[in-house]
Amino acid sequence: NIPANAHIDVYGSGWDCDRGYRKSGSQCLKVNVPANAHIDVYGSGWDCDRGYRKSGSQCLKVNVPANAHIDVYGSGWNCDRGYKKSGSTCEPI
Repeated sequence: NIPANAHIDVYGSGWDCDRGYRKSGSQCLKVNVPANAHIDVYGSGWDCDRGYRKSGSQCLKVNVPANAHIDVYGSGWNCDRGYKKSGSTCEPI
C-alpha cells in the first residue's frame, strides 16, 4: 500500500514520499518549512535561503558588518579584500 503524498519508487518495488514530505514509519508527513527557507535538494527537508542561517527550527538573518559580504555558502560572511575579521567586524589590514 502506498500512503498519501507518496509515489512508487524508481525500482517499482516500494514507495518514496513526494517532494515536500518526509517518510515517518509507513506514512509521509509534510515538511514544515520556516520563514526564509525552502525545500532542500532532496525534497524531504529544508535549507535556509541565502543570507540566513539555520538555528534550531528557524532561519535567522546573517548580520553582515561593514566591509563584508555573504560567504559562498550563503549562511555566513567574509571580510572584503583588504580587511580582516576581528570578532564580529572587519578591520583594515
